[in-house]
Amino acid sequence: MRFFEDSGMDFGLRCLLSGVRDGTAEVGEVLVTADLIHDGDAESWLSEFCALGKRLAGAAAEAEADGRNRTAWGLSLRSANYLFGGAWWAPATDRRDDVVRLWKDHRESWNRAVALWPSPAHKFALNSPVGSLPAYWFNPASAASVGAVVMIQGLDTPLSDAPMTGLSEALRRGYSVLLLEGPGQGEALLIDGLGLDQPWTGIVESAVDWVRENSSGPVVVMGINHGSYFVLHSVASGLEVDAIVVDPAVFDLGGDLAAGADDPIMGAKLAMAYGALSGTQISAAQAADKAADLQFPVSSLADVSAPMLVLAAEDAESFTSQSAAVAEVAGDNVTLHEFESNRGAGLDCEIAAPQIRNAVVYDWSEQVVSR
Repeated sequence: MRFFEDSGMDFGLRCLLSGVRDGTAEVGEVLVTADLIHDGDAESWLSEFCALGKRLAGAAAEAEADGRNRTAWGLSLRSANYLFGGAWWAPATDRRDDVVRLWKDHRESWNRAVALWPSPAHKFALNSPVGSLPAYWFNPASAASVGAVVMIQGLDTPLSDAPMTGLSEALRRGYSVLLLEGPGQGEALLIDGLGLDQPWTGIVESAVDWVRENSSGPVVVMGINHGSYFVLHSVASGLEVDAIVVDPAVFDLGGDLAAGADDPIMGAKLAMAYGALSGTQISAAQAADKAADLQFPVSSLADVSAPMLVLAAEDAESFTSQSAAVAEVAGDNVTLHEFESNRGAGLDCEIAAPQIRNAVVYDWSEQVVSR
């Protein structure tokens, strides 16, 4: 079954729908909006989903003003998801110069959701080797957490995706969670001007240090999409944690980024990640050349002692062989889990099957950190 003939839009709609269980989407809203979109027309996708997101943002502000905070929280989660999903297509339209404004609309909804979170949550500035970075700290509703998860998302993955990529399930199971954005990502890029030419060296370590100073229990570090590169590079450089999850494993980030540079949307986003929105105007091809340095030898993971869960999806289009390579090198400390398409979980990062994915992740985590 396909929602759109355009493969990017079909995948994008599945991404939006993946958030239903965790409150970042409503099936009816998504499908009604999708019905208004002309297949393959980026402008209609952007206009319709951003209009929906803005309408919900207004409703959230009204609900909060009336003291209906739980309703405002849900509206804000969905608003943030729809606004980012709509703005994703901006580079393929005449509104490419609106990227920052549209992103700010999305972040305003996300920040309202965080402020209204049903369990304790707040934004803070994480000190790191490249200066202060935007970070968010979530605690479960229970008085004491069973440990903490440090989540590093992809370069083009919004924090508003975090509920479906592991945040909500972690909280349900009693974990605290730290989210952050580093060079080339979100607020660090679009507001603070930290492009991907700034090194990530020491950033994941700074996040883990903060968690250890502000909580107790085991620490699990999780990389999602491109974020797995930064996690594994830190681990290969000596970062010590109690458990590692990568979805999928990535040790050659540059090769994958370069392969997508010819795509009008992915190429534009790669150029943005290297600072095209913060004063350094470069082309996608130039950015791809810079990204070539984002790799390290997989053999450097051979001595990792922490248990590691490596995820792979059967029909993924990115990083297709790297999970298997990491599993082979890291040996007995690695559990490789491959998700199958005939169970609905075979797309990149298990899009459309977050419950299946998160059950695997947290069942494994609970086993290894309790040993």
